[in-house]
Amino acid sequence: MPRQRLRTLATVVITAVVAAGVSAAVVSAAMPAAQAKGSRLSTLAFYANDIAVGTGPSAVVFDGTNVWTANNGSANVTKVNASTGAVVGTYNTVGTNPKALAFDGTYLWVANYATNNVTKLNAATGVVAGTYPVGTGPNAIAFDGVNIWVTGYTSNNVYKLTVNGSVVAIVPGIAMPTGIAYDGRGSLWVSSWSANTVARVDIATATKVSTTTVGNGPVGVASDGTGTWVANRTGGTVTKIDFNGTILGTYNVGIAPEALAFDQPGYSSSPATDPRTFMWALNTGMSALSKLDVATGALVATYPVPNTPTGVAFDGTNIWVTSGSMNSLARIRVR
Repeated sequence: MPRQRLRTLATVVITAVVAAGVSAAVVSAAMPAAQAKGSRLSTLAFYANDIAVGTGPSAVVFDGTNVWTANNGSANVTKVNASTGAVVGTYNTVGTNPKALAFDGTYLWVANYATNNVTKLNAATGVVAGTYPVGTGPNAIAFDGVNIWVTGYTSNNVYKLTVNGSVVAIVPGIAMPTGIAYDGRGSLWVSSWSANTVARVDIATATKVSTTTVGNGPVGVASDGTGTWVANRTGGTVTKIDFNGTILGTYNVGIAPEALAFDQPGYSSSPATDPRTFMWALNTGMSALSKLDVATGALVATYPVPNTPTGVAFDGTNIWVTSGSMNSLARIRVR
């Protein structure tokens, strides 16, 4: 999938919607970047926006203490202390073109696109605990609390692995799967780039239960505890669906939204005055981060981030964004 590499924030899209289940009215407006900066962008604070990692970082994940990046271009992963922003180490023991990351509570799992395998590293030490073959083109990975799941972009399959690395099931027939997330209720949600759908997979039986048509070019998937969100890269939208696969709404965000992060409830520093939680959509085509109210889908604001953003994660206080062209990681205070 080609990435657009636009250098400036051109517009801010403002979307008004009605609550889920009611017809939504969508209003879009273009706002000069300078004006947007003065009115909308002052609430995000970059604590650090130039933490150097490897070449071409494509994904980021939080392990409870540290933040990890998968460096697609340099075939390694970088570990960064989430509190200080200091680089703890870079580990050259993964496969070629590491694309995605997952954390299982002890180990970091890395999906290596070009070598068709996944690497398991001890998150405390960075020592490799194993490397395991999967299907061709692994490019997304998730942990369901017991097992690891990996999408095979070129094999059109999803693979279920035990934490010992054994493939115990294969879910076929999901064309070009690009994103995957566990909803905490027994289902995985897998986006299909070419079919413009998201599939619901039962984790117990490893079978596809249903398929829902979403926007064009779905990529990133995330759950907010009440439903699942899908970033539609080609369509410039995000879609929210309930646990049964029914669409609750589709909302405009920006240019080429590709990755999603949810700032989970319970992390707010002031829950009495800030009870809402938000979904964050990373727009790779305009180097911007959109903040949406999870209850309504309303676009709260859009903020500029470093060029060519590729991955986004939340650590309880900060949003972390990787920049593929700047080979860096940004830390942004949002709570």
